Amino acid sequence: RVTALQMDVSTTEGISEEIMTEAINKGTKGLQSILAHMRAQINSPRYPPRENVPRTIMIDLDPLFVSLLISQQGANLKRIERYSDSALRLIDDAHGRTRLLIESPDLHSFDRAYEKVFELIGEIKAGDRYMGRVKVLLQAGALIEIL
Repeated sequence: RVTALQMDVSTTEGISEEIMTEAINKGTKGLQSILAHMRAQINSPRYPPRENVPRTIMIDLDPLFVSLLISQQGANLKRIERYSDSALRLIDDAHGRTRLLIESPDLHSFDRAYEKVFELIGEIKAGDRYMGRVKVLLQAGALIEIL
């Protein structure tokens, strides 16, 4: 059901339904021809994409991690944005989930943002290496802040 149609045509008499139908049919046929030609030339995305291609990713967040990302007045998000030259936004969807949108101008910026986000919200695994700050030295070892 068509409820509106815009055509760049000026007329004082109006346009008949027949002309509108013909214009839509010709436009659809032309569009299909262009898309078929594109599919023939580009049968799949270039992988891996070039390094200077912008990147976007949407990450579903566990509610416990939202406050880690925001911290005081969005300090962590702002810090990651400055560090990576990327834009980070928290989005609440219609299903009550919070998602993080990362938009980066290139692969280098994306990798930096993604790495910093997962330093905050990623699962800590035995055997992995982490950068951290020694908070307290104890006789049995040390307490190190890695998040």
